[in-house]
Amino acid sequence: MPKKMFDIPGTTRQMIVERDSEKNLVSVTDEAGKPAKKVKKGAMKIMVGDIEAAIMDAPEGTTFVTKHNPICRWVYISSHWYYICS
Repeated sequence: MPKKMFDIPGTTRQMIVERDSEKNLVSVTDEAGKPAKKVKKGAMKIMVGDIEAAIMDAPEGTTFVTKHNPICRWVYISSHWYYICS
């Protein structure tokens, strides 16, 4: 099964996205096998200064890291944002 590993910068943590041979999602976990948390596409909000923004569109597989306390890696898969925080 294909796996894609993403580091969480500034930490020793990783996000591991596993898919089957047909590229269907099998799991999103951390390096210890603990499942990632997830939120639906429209439920994720980001603050830009004092303005609340929502991500309206993102290509499948989009990933980014947020730096707050804690640091989190996010990845967009099948209409959900999966995330793991340090």
